[in-house]
Amino acid sequence: MTRTGAVVVWGPVRWTCAQAAASGTSSHPTRRAGVAAHEYLRTHRSRRDGKEPEIDTTSKYGLPAPTVTGRWWRQRASSYPYRGVPSNIELQHAPSVKPICPPMTLHSPTMPSGTFAILVGPEYEDLEVWYPKLRVEEAGFTTVLAGIGEPSYRGKHGYPCTIDAHVRDVQPGDLVGVLAPGGWAPDKIRRDRDALRLVREIDVSGKIVATICHGPWILISAGILRGRKLTSTVGIRDDVTNAGGLWTDAPVVIDRNLISSRVPSDLPAFGSALVAGLQGAHAGHGQPPLVMSR
Repeated sequence: MTRTGAVVVWGPVRWTCAQAAASGTSSHPTRRAGVAAHEYLRTHRSRRDGKEPEIDTTSKYGLPAPTVTGRWWRQRASSYPYRGVPSNIELQHAPSVKPICPPMTLHSPTMPSGTFAILVGPEYEDLEVWYPKLRVEEAGFTTVLAGIGEPSYRGKHGYPCTIDAHVRDVQPGDLVGVLAPGGWAPDKIRRDRDALRLVREIDVSGKIVATICHGPWILISAGILRGRKLTSTVGIRDDVTNAGGLWTDAPVVIDRNLISSRVPSDLPAFGSALVAGLQGAHAGHGQPPLVMSR
């Protein structure tokens, strides 16, 4: 830093000092600038007939810079080892830069909302519960993990799942849809009358009913598959056909409010179809869009 015509910078503050004092032994650039400004005020103020140092009123962004009070200076200076900066001086600092992108929020006011139930039981298929759960929550919906009695279950691959509510306490009117995932859990869930009632009432109301892998076992026991197109793991193809369903070998099959898929490797397509169905139902105030089977 030179003594003549130097620009002293302290954080966002920019000073133009006619005679900036030497900074001493400190090598910290911010502290050196602050010391120079302090020494200039202390030793040269009287030589300028009481005038304040010239302030650079143009920010480094080429815009007029707003004025801040000496209180701001004192608060900033309190973190440094020197004191005594006059409190009546006005400082100029660069305006805050407007971000290129708006701050990201978890849920935008325009995003859909509603509660989506996922049926969980012993030895559920881990991915078929957690992947759809995260996709649905990412889209702005709330999920509830509904069980059949135990406070928690462990998946086929060992992943634990804490239950949010018993199926008998989940009301269809509070939901936007339900998912019957696979694993060995459907063989237990299909025996629970409250679970079957929940699935049946959601389907009757036209809300989304989603299923994957062995999940259609629950829909078969609920009696809602006759005459409807769907897919599943090939292991229960005969079960679906015997229940009156029209089994199709495809990654995703959509028949009105019924969305089905085959195995965990189909989850990306299944997740997209599920989110689209829920968003369409939300846009239609509870009525899912009529879509063709595929």
